[in-house]
Amino acid sequence: MSDKVAAAPMQPEQIRGAAAQPVASAPRLTRKTGKRSIAGRSGEKPYDRVPLKLLEFSPFERHPRGGWRFGAKTISTAVADRLIASGRAEIVDGLLRSKLPRGSWPKLLRHGPELAMSERIERYRHNIRAIRASGCSVPSALINSLDRRKIRKWFEDSEQTSARLRDLIRTLAKLPADTTIPVQLP
Repeated sequence: MSDKVAAAPMQPEQIRGAAAQPVASAPRLTRKTGKRSIAGRSGEKPYDRVPLKLLEFSPFERHPRGGWRFGAKTISTAVADRLIASGRAEIVDGLLRSKLPRGSWPKLLRHGPELAMSERIERYRHNIRAIRASGCSVPSALINSLDRRKIRKWFEDSEQTSARLRDLIRTLAKLPADTTIPVQLP
């Protein structure tokens, strides 16, 4: 690489007698979520993501001044119309509801520390398969893996964290009531 800086391209008005030509712009980059581009989905606008996410939790109500409301978040009638036209929402009993299929949470097996480690791992693997098959996403508090070694490590790490917290709670419980505990900020 050379440490010389290239001169900026000359604008058409800087060149005498040159006709004005359009300046090429940089290609538009799209944000990715998962494996598909937001702008690449048929009929979906990038700014429809927030209303769709909110519709997963609860329906929108009609806002008295027009549009639709989810708590303090409002969307315009045009956004609601676009979601309805694309088949992702519908109006039922005056509420804007999602039409996207949602999985129901499956019945899970207990995998607590009272069981042998091999049984805990097999029950945990069953639970992950059941969650995935129901169409729900695996909660972030759980390890999303079927690998027995990763699950064993996750159980062991969780047990160590629990033991450290139990020890800390016991130590704090033994302190006199008027003890001031210093707070250390990172």
